[in-house]
Amino acid sequence: MLKIGIIGPQDSLVLMDQYLQNFFEDVKTFKIEFSIFEQIPNIIQYLHVQESNLDAVIFSSKVSYDIVNHAMHSKNPWVYVDRNHIQLQRLLLKIAVQKKYDPLHISVDCFNEKSIINAYSEIGLQKNEYQFYEIKPDIFNPHFANEINHFHLYNYYKKKVSVCITEFPSIYADLKSKGIPCMLSETTFEDVHQAVQKLELKIRSRINESSQIVVLAIEIDQTNEYSIITENDYQMMTEKIKVTEKIYLFAQRIQATVIEIGKRGYLLFSTKNILENETEKLQHMALLDDVSSSTSSTISVGIGYGITAREANYNANLGMLKAQKSGGNHCYAVNEGVYIGPILNTIPSKEKRTLKIDDKFLKVSESTGISIDTIFRIQCYIDQQKDIFTPKELATYLEISKRSVDRILDKLEYSGYMTVVGKKSETGTGRPSRIIKISFDYKLDR
Repeated sequence: MLKIGIIGPQDSLVLMDQYLQNFFEDVKTFKIEFSIFEQIPNIIQYLHVQESNLDAVIFSSKVSYDIVNHAMHSKNPWVYVDRNHIQLQRLLLKIAVQKKYDPLHISVDCFNEKSIINAYSEIGLQKNEYQFYEIKPDIFNPHFANEINHFHLYNYYKKKVSVCITEFPSIYADLKSKGIPCMLSETTFEDVHQAVQKLELKIRSRINESSQIVVLAIEIDQTNEYSIITENDYQMMTEKIKVTEKIYLFAQRIQATVIEIGKRGYLLFSTKNILENETEKLQHMALLDDVSSSTSSTISVGIGYGITAREANYNANLGMLKAQKSGGNHCYAVNEGVYIGPILNTIPSKEKRTLKIDDKFLKVSESTGISIDTIFRIQCYIDQQKDIFTPKELATYLEISKRSVDRILDKLEYSGYMTVVGKKSETGTGRPSRIIKISFDYKLDR
């Protein structure tokens, strides 16, 4: 079942809901009314909360779409009901026939200049036969609704226009209460039809993308320390059987087909959606840890994306070669010529990490009295971020108070692992903060 949020005035919601129920075989709509601008914060909050529960969202206007799209970014497809010159022609006909207003002098906030000119020219009118004033809503101006309202009032009271056309129910209600001739640009079935067609294309594109073929190229690493194994056929075959077992178990998890290539290679064929669910959007590659912890071998893995299986296979081999050049036991993905990675193995537990920790961290811990876990996390920050930083930046990364970080830095400085390389003002006022450098590979000159 498709779950689609629809946003707009009450009349638009009824129309969009009716159309969606007829267009899709199995759909559930979530109606979100938007008639006054004070509702915008609540709409944004609702969409944030319901992000994972909705498959798509349709806005009744481009303005509401722009406002919400600026405030948040969604992974789901969003579309809006667009205003075109055909809709304006219908409004001009209503203005002339039903309302008996002059359709040749108008102020507009929901159609652009091109649409307005097309609407009149298709009727056969020249530019000197009509007059229009249009305003483009400035969504970055918090008072843009008042600005639009003032725009219509000014043009009417200055006798520049005979009727005002707006897409905002609150502005329409205000103009009408003042006795000003006005028309509300309402959503029609044809407008909704075009928006839903765009939405269907986006949904299909998303489904196709999730079903995109992904190829994994895997090769058992050759290392000097295991050269004795390569000289013994029985040991080499036994070792390969262990690695192969781990690869086939992983292939089951991603529903992949496995092809063995030569003595040390494997190709796995899966889909983008399944693989990225298993790897948490390419954040962790559990197979690396499974092989290295259960066998005497390591592997290099390349993940290849592509429109065709051939392209995906080519990219997978590029990723695998980069993993090998990085020393093995690595994984890289390649998509449209861009390398992603290295993709880490599963995060080891604190106990396991402590047992495998480098001797240098143990030495630093013993000389400073700082826990190995804290030293390891500081090293991760240095490796992933930058060589120099402020105590406040380090405190943010470690998720502890700056006072606690200052105590840690005092111990590191006393033992020669930290030095101050400069100062900078983080706020523009007050006492400048230290810029520090930490190295656990050697002691720094103080």
